[in-house]
Amino acid sequence: MKSIGITIIAIALSTLACDKPAGTPATLVHDFYTAFPAGVLDSGSEPTEVAMRRVAPYLSLRLRGLILDAVAYRESWGCHHPPRPGVNGGPWEIDKPPFAEGFGFTSNDEGFGHFTVSRTVPGPNDTWKVSVRFGYACTPRCSPYEWEDTAIVKLEQHRYVIDDVLFASHDPGEPQVLLSTGLQQRPSLLIR
Repeated sequence: MKSIGITIIAIALSTLACDKPAGTPATLVHDFYTAFPAGVLDSGSEPTEVAMRRVAPYLSLRLRGLILDAVAYRESWGCHHPPRPGVNGGPWEIDKPPFAEGFGFTSNDEGFGHFTVSRTVPGPNDTWKVSVRFGYACTPRCSPYEWEDTAIVKLEQHRYVIDDVLFASHDPGEPQVLLSTGLQQRPSLLIR
C-alpha cells in the first residue's frame, strides 16, 4: 500500500505542469511560504498527493527527487527496524524512522507564525539567495522568537524554483546546514 502511495506521489510530481511561475526569486519564495502546507510536510505525517501537488511547482526537479527518495527511505525503515521487546520485560522499543518529523522548509522544527522576505542576492549560474526572516509570537511569559533562513533559487525550464534551503544555526558554533544534505542522510539499516 505504501509503495502505491509513493508511486502516486512520483507520478504527480513528474507530471505537474507549473502554472505558478513567479516574476522574481523573491516573489517565488514569498508565494511558496504563503502556500506552504503547514501541518502536512513538516508535521511528521506522510506527505500526501494533495500536499505535494501544492508544494511541487515551487521546487526544482532535483529537490523533488530528494524528497521522494527520503519518503521511500522512511517507509522502508520499519521493515529493517521492527519493534523489539524492552529490557527486563519493559515496554516494547521502537526506533523512530528518519524524517519522522516530516520535511520542514525552515530550520525551526516548530514551524513559523509569520515571515518576511528580507533580501535577494544574485549568485553564479542563474541562482539567487533569498533571505527569509521567520518568527512566531509567544505567550506573555516568553519572548517572541525570530530566525533567518535562506532559500536558494535557480532558473529551471524558464521559471524560478527553490533548489535548496540553507538553515540558520540556532546554537553558537553550530554550522549552517542545507536541506538537501539532511534529505540525503541515511543512517544504517542494520538491525541492532
